[in-house]
Amino acid sequence: MDKTTKTVLGILAAGAVGVAIGMLLAPDKGEETRRKLKDKLGDLGDKLDEVMDEIKDTGSEVLSQLKDQLASAKEELSSMSDKS
Repeated sequence: MDKTTKTVLGILAAGAVGVAIGMLLAPDKGEETRRKLKDKLGDLGDKLDEVMDEIKDTGSEVLSQLKDQLASAKEELSSMSDKS
């Protein structure tokens, strides 16, 4: 896991803890508080899924670019060895 991923996950975790504490200390009925907490945690879970998808997409793009560069370098080296 790279530094950016760890940072994003840390921020989301801190946000979830903050929401949970705030909801538990709110003056609503217990049932209402639990419903709100469940909704907020569901929203955070959805955001986490989105972030993870973006990280996967970025990783896939980088991997694809590296493969292209490697293929290009391989062709160049093959071309150079053919000339000598």
